[in-house]
Amino acid sequence: MKVNKFSDLRIWITGANRGIGRAISNKLSEANAILYLSSRNISNNNFHEFVDRTNIFYLPCDVSSIEDVRKTYSQINESGEGLDILINNAGVGYFNDFDKITDVQFESMMDINIKGTYYCSKIAITDMIKAGSGMIINILSVAATTVFKGSSIYSATKAAILMMDRVLRNEVRQFGVKIIDILPGATDTELWNPESRNEFADKMMLPEDIAEVVSNIIVLNMNNRLLIEEIVIRPQGGDL
Repeated sequence: MKVNKFSDLRIWITGANRGIGRAISNKLSEANAILYLSSRNISNNNFHEFVDRTNIFYLPCDVSSIEDVRKTYSQINESGEGLDILINNAGVGYFNDFDKITDVQFESMMDINIKGTYYCSKIAITDMIKAGSGMIINILSVAATTVFKGSSIYSATKAAILMMDRVLRNEVRQFGVKIIDILPGATDTELWNPESRNEFADKMMLPEDIAEVVSNIIVLNMNNRLLIEEIVIRPQGGDL
């Protein structure tokens, strides 16, 4: 990395307004990183705990829109200092048998989970290659590698990014750029319906648990001699 202090890092987090994204934002704010928090609907009103923080910026961005992604990256890059870390967290999931998934739900998962991750990664990685450093951290799911009934399309989107990253990682590692995949298991977020959250909450991980892992992964990957490529995180009791 071109910086050697965690507090100097310039980090863009997508889907930052809730769930794992919000927890990551809270965790990294503790280290005084410069945070660019984006979501389709985001403002300082979403983060009352960050009032008067001058190192945090709120940027509305629909990652499924290449125009939005370009505009957001341009705003981040206005200072000319570049981006150190991109955390692709934005994602949606609809869970049902294959024949019951609607076309609208299919398109939404493809647009946000695949296109959104691709758009954000593509626009950031060129400058990272030029700088000779940078991290792209993608929040995926154990569903990328594990069969769960009712998750065929969601799993397909996560598996697609996982394989894209495995190839991309080997394309850019020679330039000092690190591609890191986090595959969480059951985590208590809005991705689950209220009934499931009530039933299984005591068996799920918390968003803060994932945020702790992400924070540690960033610090460990600042060691230029190593690259932690993929991390699988499951509840202690295993998959639900």
